[in-house]
Amino acid sequence: MGITVKKGGVAVAVAAAATKAPSSILIYTTLVIVQFVFSLWAFVAKYAMSHVKLPPMVFASYREVIATLILLLLARCCKSKSSNEKEVTWNDLKRHSHSLVLMGFLMFVNISGFIIGLNMVTTFNASILQPTQPVFAALIAWICGYETMSLLKGLSIILACSGAALTVWLNSVIDTTSSSSAEEVSHRSLGNAILLVECIAAGALWVLQKRVLADIPSPIVLTAATYTVASVFTIALTMAMTEHLQDAIIVTSWEAWACIGYASLFATVFAYYALGWANKWANPSTVTISLSLQPLFTATINALRGGPPLVPPQILSCGLIVVGLALKVYDQERITTTTRNKNKNKIVDATKNTNDLTTSLI
Repeated sequence: MGITVKKGGVAVAVAAAATKAPSSILIYTTLVIVQFVFSLWAFVAKYAMSHVKLPPMVFASYREVIATLILLLLARCCKSKSSNEKEVTWNDLKRHSHSLVLMGFLMFVNISGFIIGLNMVTTFNASILQPTQPVFAALIAWICGYETMSLLKGLSIILACSGAALTVWLNSVIDTTSSSSAEEVSHRSLGNAILLVECIAAGALWVLQKRVLADIPSPIVLTAATYTVASVFTIALTMAMTEHLQDAIIVTSWEAWACIGYASLFATVFAYYALGWANKWANPSTVTISLSLQPLFTATINALRGGPPLVPPQILSCGLIVVGLALKVYDQERITTTTRNKNKNKIVDATKNTNDLTTSLI
């Protein structure tokens, strides 16, 4: 039980100490596993759309409906309780209804945008653009006053995004020197633009989620509510496209269902719950910068599948991303250690003052 002493901000520090945060190793390990799941998901989605001929929005609709039902069931089974055993009520969700709708829309843009953009570009191209999310997360959080912008954080973002930009530039060079038609080049450019928009939406989503988690500290409940709203937007868009997707609405292929199953269970339920949990204990830019690992995992999986080897510029881009990630982790650990030491000093002072008061009363 924490000590409650309302003096000079000590109450906040002591109360925070009452809830023990998970270790940094557990947080970072979880983020690494999530990014591997996402990297494998890109290959699964690409296979479903190119070999099984599953349209992107039909794929997204099935994925979101199934994932939403599972998330709602999990939220119910977990009794929607946070670490302090306070149940999350309907009034809690209603109080944040506007934020939940916005978060649902941002998640809809992120999920649908990724699968549509992936259908237009290569798997590696789609994965290398994901590290741009920390830029938007950090900038939005900084503009809104939620986070400070340190030198190391800024440098890590610049390095990570330089790696992504290098790959996009390399793709444009390949387009101009290959036999690709103008229509194919335009198609890939549109795919890159859609991926960029979904990255902006994802960065904004993590920042907003961090704020709501402060009042609704249950990642599973928040993820279920957000995904429910996102699925409504996705189904609405799919229904609007029914005329063009009439023959593909009913899925009968076992391969398609296997891909949908992986997307729903691993790339959605597990991944988004894990990200929500990590976002509860870390800054939004820390969570999103872990996306820098996706190009590395994608390149590794591609090599194991017998794909073409990476060229030097691609290796350089991955190197920049890894260095950027390392700087961000170091900066976050430095800030966390400093804050922890300050809180310990406040707790010691609060305990000493309480003991002095007790002694004087005796």
